[in-house]
Amino acid sequence: MKDVPSPLSDTALVPARVVRAELGGISDMTLWRWLHRPDLEFPEPVLISRRRYWRRQDLETWKRSRFAPRARQKQQGEP
Repeated sequence: MKDVPSPLSDTALVPARVVRAELGGISDMTLWRWLHRPDLEFPEPVLISRRRYWRRQDLETWKRSRFAPRARQKQQGEP
């Protein structure tokens, strides 16, 4: 099955394999660890027939919250 990028809509569901690829090709074990680390605040999946899916909006919100502060620091000339 060919991996097709998910549409950027609020209701789009993204399967675990696509989530892992979008986050730099992380392993399933890394994804599991992130889900079990409360300090990371990684979004909870939706389970459908024992398969994990994430809401596109939740993933995008999490990425902005995790990566935005560093981008702002670099723009302001901070280390």
